[in-house]
Amino acid sequence: MDEQQETKIHHEAFLRLFTKFEGNLRAFVASLLPTWEGVDEVMQESSIVLWRKFAQFDQSAESGFLDWAFMIARYEVLKYRRRRATDRLRFSEDVFELLTNTAESVTVTQDQRLRLLYHLP
Repeated sequence: MDEQQETKIHHEAFLRLFTKFEGNLRAFVASLLPTWEGVDEVMQESSIVLWRKFAQFDQSAESGFLDWAFMIARYEVLKYRRRRATDRLRFSEDVFELLTNTAESVTVTQDQRLRLLYHLP
């Protein structure tokens, strides 16, 4: 397999995983920030970091992509919060930790809940 073909496969693998979990990731980020502007900015930065670091992700474990993406997004939210430290709409560190933990558990089960709703009579 030549380098161009490997690059294409790499791009496709990333896009498949990212589009599959983008809604979950956006919900996670939205639960940690008070404005949609912030959510959009963090999603954009997170997407770039995910793409740049995708070669480091173990692609054999597709189910781990969301946890990996949450970790990266969490750091991007923290960076965003540091840049916006003077904003009035800012969660305390305790509230931020509580929201992070709650958002991860809720977002992970979101797909399961949607599948169950689709199969209702």
